[in-house]
Amino acid sequence: IISLIRHPISTVYSFYRLQRDRFNFKFTNKERWIQDKLKEYLDFYSRIFQLKEQNKSKMIILNFEDLVSDEKYIYKIVEFINVEPKLDVEFVYNCTKIQNFFSAKKRTFYREGDNLKWLNDIDFIKYIKSFNLNEFDKFGYKINLQNDI
Repeated sequence: IISLIRHPISTVYSFYRLQRDRFNFKFTNKERWIQDKLKEYLDFYSRIFQLKEQNKSKMIILNFEDLVSDEKYIYKIVEFINVEPKLDVEFVYNCTKIQNFFSAKKRTFYREGDNLKWLNDIDFIKYIKSFNLNEFDKFGYKINLQNDI
């Protein structure tokens, strides 16, 4: 089992922006919607890490941020599945970088690949403040709004 997780705030913010900007979703209560999504991710991460405890040798959890930062994480996948790759790992890593898929012209929000974009959205920050973000610490995502803003 290979599981990929991503910074929960960045993930929820991206989903929120997708709903709001692309699909023109009409939120009845933005704060509740965002907090519900944070709770869903908290539950998902809890189940994933519980599953990992039960299947230590049969499962690997990768952080999206790590995977896009260094090819050594692709090597971890290769090592885990124990299959010789057909293509050079460094080649695959370099070919799949987000900037290779879009022109250098102005990018939309979804093509920026910026995990910290949510820090510029004061309304979004207001909506997540009452959620217990410390719950994500145990999954390697320490979120301190005082320091992050």
